[in-house]
Amino acid sequence: MGTSQVALVKCTNYEQEIVNRAIRQSVDFIGGMRRYLKPGDVALLKVNLLSAGEGVHTHPSVARAVIELVKEVGGVPVVADTPGVFHVGNEATTAMVTSGLEAVAKEAGCKAFQFETRGFAEVPVLKGKKLHSIYAAKTALEADVIISLPKLKTHGLTLFTGAVKNMFGTVSPRTRRTIHAQQASAKDFSEALVDIYSVVKPRLTIMDGVIGMEGEGPAHGDLKPVGVILASADGVALDAVASRMVGFEPMEIQTTRVATDRGLGNGDMGGIKVLGERVEDVTVTFKRPPSWQSNLPPWLMSLINRLAYVRPQVDVEKCVQCGVCAKSCPVEALRLAPYPTFNREKCIECYCCNELCPKGAIVLERSWLARVIAAQGR
Repeated sequence: MGTSQVALVKCTNYEQEIVNRAIRQSVDFIGGMRRYLKPGDVALLKVNLLSAGEGVHTHPSVARAVIELVKEVGGVPVVADTPGVFHVGNEATTAMVTSGLEAVAKEAGCKAFQFETRGFAEVPVLKGKKLHSIYAAKTALEADVIISLPKLKTHGLTLFTGAVKNMFGTVSPRTRRTIHAQQASAKDFSEALVDIYSVVKPRLTIMDGVIGMEGEGPAHGDLKPVGVILASADGVALDAVASRMVGFEPMEIQTTRVATDRGLGNGDMGGIKVLGERVEDVTVTFKRPPSWQSNLPPWLMSLINRLAYVRPQVDVEKCVQCGVCAKSCPVEALRLAPYPTFNREKCIECYCCNELCPKGAIVLERSWLARVIAAQGR
């Protein structure tokens, strides 16, 4: 595989003029927007919209800057995603509004909506390892160009979420629920994510790394200033650079390793040319998620799981009994009675309940050994 290019540009805050300048510079480093779309092309700006909250979703100023670049070259931008809240009505519906993304899209004269409003279509996954077909958003399948706008965050199951993981949002909530239930391990889940990425692959990825999230990402971690924008035509290479920048080895991110092995991008830092800032000059060490586990042999993981467990629990002081956790559990291991109770035999520890709880009331309880291991990873 040839050398991939990743632009790395400083961006100190979300002031619109500063973001505009950083994003323009990052895209210019890799050939300019005209390299990726032509006049009249419909460009899907696939934002990261897990839920509304500071540091959780793609910042509106980032979306606005990309909208303007697309329009400048005659493209037709649309902003879309489906929040990771399964079948819970208003919580998903209002996220596009409360995040501020709908407002900036309207101000810029383009549409912003959730994928489910335009429907999904079944498509085959050629050479898929875990998935033979997916129900993908028609908007993504019909767009001339996909521009992915991921947020720089940790993730409890995959350690890191970036360009590859962001495309998980293009499949239907029902498909996502099934994938979580059937691909419970980090390895299998990552294989499924790469299956999706192989079908719905962005032509350009621009990462919001101005404020990142460490620890209990992707929704309830700690915000951490990083101060960068990254851009690349190779999302896998972008993930490699971003993960190295926050203190992780690129190939310990299983989505990066799997996508590289399948020839969908280049996760080998030796084959990546970084343009702009040097990685070592902008490095910020992230705390690892307490639930993340390395790719160890199954027999060893089984032993560790008995001694170093991380289990979801409810904080009744924060819980409002909204039922999001129970409705979002892919294996129905939760019920309200009247607060969430867990069926430990059914629980697959995918941490969807923790990730999707709008109040942060589902916390991850760590055993003594798990706390020791987590402390060593900081």
